Amino acid sequence: MVGNRITERRRKRKEKRKKSLIFTGCGMLISVVFLCVLLMTGQFGIRTIRGVTSVEQYNLIEAEEIEQEIEIKYSYLDSIYLFFVNLEEGQEGDISLELIDENGKRVLLKDFPLDKIEIGRFQKLPVRKFMKKGSYTLTVNYSGDIPEYGVPKIMVLGEEKNLEETGKCYFKGQAQEEALAIGYEYYQFPHWLWLAIAAIIPLLAFLASD
Repeated sequence: MVGNRITERRRKRKEKRKKSLIFTGCGMLISVVFLCVLLMTGQFGIRTIRGVTSVEQYNLIEAEEIEQEIEIKYSYLDSIYLFFVNLEEGQEGDISLELIDENGKRVLLKDFPLDKIEIGRFQKLPVRKFMKKGSYTLTVNYSGDIPEYGVPKIMVLGEEKNLEETGKCYFKGQAQEEALAIGYEYYQFPHWLWLAIAAIIPLLAFLASD
């Protein structure tokens, strides 16, 4: 009888330990997934804005067949800022952004309807893309009817007013003296949080196994 009770207690402890490990593992998995979702949607992380987001003097270039060399500095590009003018309310058409890496591979292609773009200010265009740090080509294209006053235009600045992220600009294949005025918004997942997760997981597993 005594042996049976001891065996039964051991079995119950083992089942309890197994259940604790399962719940702990599920909880940690849910937490990690939740943090990743927050990061990927730009709701979590250290926010960094670089480039140009406000200027007083500028020139304009038509928003079609533009290629702009840029340098990505961080691993998660949340948004790109561009300044558009020459738009009418409710105008039909799209502005397309395309990112090509150094190997000629397209890593992003997004369309933004003109009727959703604010004019006369820097427009935040969400990218929300994990990127490798390095050089890219940003292509801007306008598609739609051409009104009497012409296609939409984008702000450009002289080299001295742009940051190092902005390289050479090409309009219809021709190199330009000026470059697009671009702002970059990044989110970085804090390193300390990765370390905390890495430390907490074995600790919780150890406590759950007692």
